[in-house]
Formats: sequence, C-alpha cells, structure tokens
Amino acid sequence: MHGFEVEVASDGEEGIKKVFENTPDVILLDIMMPKINGLNVLKEIKASPQTKHIPVMVLTNLAGDQFTQRAMTLGAENYVIKSNHDPMEIIQMVKDLVKEA
Repeated sequence: MHGFEVEVASDGEEGIKKVFENTPDVILLDIMMPKINGLNVLKEIKASPQTKHIPVMVLTNLAGDQFTQRAMTLGAENYVIKSNHDPMEIIQMVKDLVKEA
C-alpha cells in the first residue's frame, strides 16, 4: 500500500540468506526469532562488506537498555518497541531510513 516491496523470513537463518541474495534497501529485524536471534543476524549483516551499508531498524517488543545498547553497538540505525508506535509511525520511520540510505 505504501510502495514497498517486502520480503519476509520466518527465522534468522532464512533472513540472513535473503539479505545476501536480495540486498534490500532497509531491514526490519525482530530480536526473538527461531534458529538465529536478531542480534546475531544483525552482527552477521554488519560484519559483511556486502551488507554492512544496509540500514537496519530493530522492531521488537523486547524493551530494556541491554537489548537497545547491544543492537545500537552492533550497527542498528534505530531500535523501536512495536507496542509504542502505530503502523503509520513505523511506515514513516522506514521511509526516513530509505531516504537516508
């Protein structure tokens, strides 16, 4: 509805594979995922010269300074608690990241 082409991954392992195959403009990343958690996915994405430039917004319901700090240290551009924002706010945040990329 807002002009985005969206790829979805059901777990961290699939997410990493899709990122390397498709090189998206922006990644929305949850922390709690099967197989490989989001922080480890973020670490792998930001460690690769092929994908380190891709902006990553962590979009999760895990609140806590330790998660936020870890994600930001690993290279996330933003850490967003899903339940604190309505969908239109999230869409605007994604649009802003695309403009910056």
